[in-house]
Amino acid sequence: MSGSESVDHGTAKLQSIAMKLTESCGGSYSSSLGINLASMDSGEVFKWFVASLLLGGGASDAIATKAYRGLEKLGALSPVGIFKLDEAGVAGVLQRSGYAKRVIVTAENIMTAVRGLQDRYGGDLNRLHFFAEDEQDLERRLRGLRGIGRKPAIVFLRGLRGLWDKAEPRPLDDVVLAIGRLGLATGPEANASLEALQLAWEATGQDERGFADFEVALARLGQRYCRKGRCQECPVGTECQWRPPSNGDEPTT
Repeated sequence: MSGSESVDHGTAKLQSIAMKLTESCGGSYSSSLGINLASMDSGEVFKWFVASLLLGGGASDAIATKAYRGLEKLGALSPVGIFKLDEAGVAGVLQRSGYAKRVIVTAENIMTAVRGLQDRYGGDLNRLHFFAEDEQDLERRLRGLRGIGRKPAIVFLRGLRGLWDKAEPRPLDDVVLAIGRLGLATGPEANASLEALQLAWEATGQDERGFADFEVALARLGQRYCRKGRCQECPVGTECQWRPPSNGDEPTT
């Protein structure tokens, strides 16, 4: 196979996987929640901030989504609304949404993060981005709000990839797992794999916002199928280069 044929084959494979994944695993969380991130409105970005704290906090997507809808119904998707509801009110929403564990801790984290945002940036996440020097400083400032852990921070920044020029978060472990299993890109570390995949994506002529949706789909694939060994049910199983071990053998790629 010539170099050009190899590139064409790789492009076709990437496009095929992206189409199957987005159809089966869905696109962005923000779109499904009705959050208009493309507007770059500070209110919409704040909604995504709250959603990210829930989605990255350890609960299932369904429970986190129910909690978000509960806060939305109570008008608590703004700093003023959150403070008016208060920590006990947030905990009540979480409990009614199906949170069985970490109810108090999650409510405390949300209130702490929003309070830090209000104190340091007037409640405006776009201001936080403006003052950040680069992508590392952006994540440092975000984590500096306290109450927001590594996973919620990455979920939040991933949703803003292609909108905020400094939003280039590291991939979550589930994304790296899916990339490796599918043989889409390789690199000496997680960031290199994602960067290589993003370059391949751009070579297909797709935009960066589309890549953000693809990254979400990869995360869901890694979490729901790869990590749980559900290879027989995998929506892109025919494209996967990994084979589950049999008779005690080591897994192959």
